[in-house]
Amino acid sequence: MSAGQRPARLCLVLNVALVGGAEVLLSDVFRQFDPERVRPELVCLREAGPLGEELRREGFDVTVLGRRGWRDLRATLALWRYFRQRRPDVVLVPHFQRAPLVLGPWFGRLAGVPATVIAVHGMGMRAVGSRVLPWHVVETLGLVTDALALLVPSQGRYLREQEGVGRFPWRDAPEHYVPNGIHIPAASTPATRAEVRRELGLDDDDVVAVLVARLAPLKGHDDFLRAVARIAPAQPHLRAVLVGDGVLTEELTTLAEHLGIADRVVFTGLRRDVPRLLQSADLAVLPSLHEAVPISVIEEMAAGLPIVATDVGGLPDTVADGEEGIIVPPADVEALSAAVARLANDEELRRTMGKRGRQRAESEYSIENTTRAYERMIDSVLGR
Repeated sequence: MSAGQRPARLCLVLNVALVGGAEVLLSDVFRQFDPERVRPELVCLREAGPLGEELRREGFDVTVLGRRGWRDLRATLALWRYFRQRRPDVVLVPHFQRAPLVLGPWFGRLAGVPATVIAVHGMGMRAVGSRVLPWHVVETLGLVTDALALLVPSQGRYLREQEGVGRFPWRDAPEHYVPNGIHIPAASTPATRAEVRRELGLDDDDVVAVLVARLAPLKGHDDFLRAVARIAPAQPHLRAVLVGDGVLTEELTTLAEHLGIADRVVFTGLRRDVPRLLQSADLAVLPSLHEAVPISVIEEMAAGLPIVATDVGGLPDTVADGEEGIIVPPADVEALSAAVARLANDEELRRTMGKRGRQRAESEYSIENTTRAYERMIDSVLGR
């Protein structure tokens, strides 16, 4: 930023600031912005939500419009008036909240806001009719959007090849890469590792494979349990820890019993201390059928764990096959079993891959890196 240039005013527009992965990430970025470069503020169309209230208590500017739905024209027009009165420099909207995605860019443009950015935090599934960006958003990108903030290059390829972004001038917007980031925790300690293992009922000589994800069909928990069952006869010390809850809790518990591995599997339920739990593990597994760039994998890399992940979404961009972990085809229990068994049998390989993962998390996936990338993007769209 040039000497004497005022900080850019960034307005994030959400429906509700809930405690979700992307919302937590963006609120952390708010706290990390250099106030000499960016002054962030939050507009919630419906209500503040827990993260909005938290940011307000910390002194951030949070405005709630009280919008009740698409027919609430009063609150909808209030967004235009807000932009006209507050005059932000950049409007930021996430792709996964439809009202902000539609209203933010258009009302920002009509109100004279210099730039609008769409933050893309997911990947679509065209096979089942799921898109990242609705067709009407793609058809107007060149009119009202100045940049797409993407997590990894595979998102850009997907949007261009599957959703038609950039196919015509009116569908085009510059791409900027803003990686997910976390607060890098202190390195694991033997004392914490032993303490967490005792809490989870794990022995010191167990080889622990952890899976952190909501218990939902696309996360591949059933493939993981079947892989553990295949490996079990040759791996008497292998244990599986599933962190999360969801609609498949009962079904997966029954499956573990049916496979004869119930005594090897620990279901922790929803936990807020995931980085601490990871200190008990030896490797991490994510056998998803669909992903973007999950924060859980970055947390596992930061914990020094080698990763076994499927070749979907942004996972191969995040975990280099043979470097920080092993990439396997989705829905391939045999390949998943072989990868888990390979790491379970080779302590030195786990240590080497885990060390590389920790180094990559520190160098590429810290919340500070994410924030600096946002600052560079903001400077770029404003021509600074």
